[in-house]
Amino acid sequence: MNRKVFQGLIFSAVFSATAMAELPRWEFDDPADAKAWVANGHLADVSCAGGILSARATDWDPFFHCRGLQIPVTPWQMVVLRIKASAPGTGELFWSGTTEGQYGGLSQDKSIRFSVRGGDWEPITLFPFWHTEGVIRQLRLDVFNGAKFEIDWIRIIDWGKDRTPSAVCPPEMTHLEAMWIGDGIPERFAPPLAIDVTEKGWVTLELSSDTSGKADLLWAGESIAGLQTESFDLIGDGKTHPYNLQLEGVPGWKGKIVALGLRFPEKADIQLAAFRLGAEPGGVGEITVRYFGFSDAVNRAERNCDILLQIANRGGALQGIRSIDLNTPPGLSVITSPPVLSNSGLECGQVADYVWQVRADKAGQYPVTVSFSGKGLLPEPKTVVLSFPPPVPILKSDYVPAPRPVKTDVEVLAFYFPGWDNDGKWDCIRNTAPIRKPLLGYYDESNPECVDWQIKWALENGIGGFLVDWYWVQGNQHLTHWFAAYRKARYRDLLKVAIMWANHNPPNTHST
Repeated sequence: MNRKVFQGLIFSAVFSATAMAELPRWEFDDPADAKAWVANGHLADVSCAGGILSARATDWDPFFHCRGLQIPVTPWQMVVLRIKASAPGTGELFWSGTTEGQYGGLSQDKSIRFSVRGGDWEPITLFPFWHTEGVIRQLRLDVFNGAKFEIDWIRIIDWGKDRTPSAVCPPEMTHLEAMWIGDGIPERFAPPLAIDVTEKGWVTLELSSDTSGKADLLWAGESIAGLQTESFDLIGDGKTHPYNLQLEGVPGWKGKIVALGLRFPEKADIQLAAFRLGAEPGGVGEITVRYFGFSDAVNRAERNCDILLQIANRGGALQGIRSIDLNTPPGLSVITSPPVLSNSGLECGQVADYVWQVRADKAGQYPVTVSFSGKGLLPEPKTVVLSFPPPVPILKSDYVPAPRPVKTDVEVLAFYFPGWDNDGKWDCIRNTAPIRKPLLGYYDESNPECVDWQIKWALENGIGGFLVDWYWVQGNQHLTHWFAAYRKARYRDLLKVAIMWANHNPPNTHST
């Protein structure tokens, strides 16, 4: 028998046997339930009456502790509690398969946080994916200070419904209704899985949404504890769009995946057309506008200014554009245009930039529209209003003008990461968020003149010093170029600088 198939059968048999075991629930109708969950010293007025466990938090770390458990666990279990708090806050559930070690076996990596709205009864559903523990021997429910709490019940529920894990994506993954877990639970999971994703580094979704916002791909690994997530932005226009998520290289995406699901904004109307795993991105090609607006931070009337259009392909198939048109109002002249106003085809994730140089006759606001033509999924026309303030005289200077520091009531320091010593380092900004282009442009911070500009603008905006990351690993220093430039800067004595030791070394290395 194939070794992988045999291991998969063992995996399925073990978890199937575990799923058939009776899971505990505490309804607090029985005094024994109240005794099982012991309140610590930061909870007062603890009582159990009428099927409700009540307490009042009086200090910074209130919790209920439940020991002496023997709960066989699988990936396909959830913890559900019905709770009422007098105020909003954040709670946390801890679990462990041992009672030994630091903190009695409890640790932050074996916990999950949850939000409580407060003011009324609400169900809280948690997906711990604690299967790597094998058996749970203790639980700890942390509440928060400054509130009164009532707990109706705590239940551990098997949502896998004793189904044998599938080694392929089941048909239910294209039907959100079939991925339903329970009323009021935003997370939707496919039936139990055991899919090897070694050669499946991409997840492709095709869906429509009437609501913009954040959505999450959810999964759990056979050998990794906890819920893994990858967020993506929803387009809320009600139309079907492809969403390609590259998970190859993501630490939690490896080996076998035992659970796979989605979480969408509350009340969003979602229509899921496709949910696929593969070695390459999928779906039709679709061009999107990543950015359209000024290329630089300072733009004034009566001067030539650049407009940047940045587009990308979010789909899996090659997608081109026959023509790109820019429409400007009277008073805003186009000085130069991109040499080519089309695109033969962009691959998934590929970015293309188009730059026009324009000039405003006078100060004011000017609406500018870009439109696209061609076959396939192309963006709707996009309009931005460009604001041109009046021109100001340009003072001639051989070097960076001397700083004029402003007085502040408190001393303000800024954290600084020295990672911008060559043009390629700016690609992470240039290709994803060009709106964050610095006022100084994509500068070389190893140049003392650039550092003097930083010093000038920091001091003139109330920042009196930098806390600069400093890397020292096994006797070697890294990213020291900014310090070298700072030592040569003309205005260095005006800016305070402190070394911030970045002591997050690679595994099996040291800094001594």
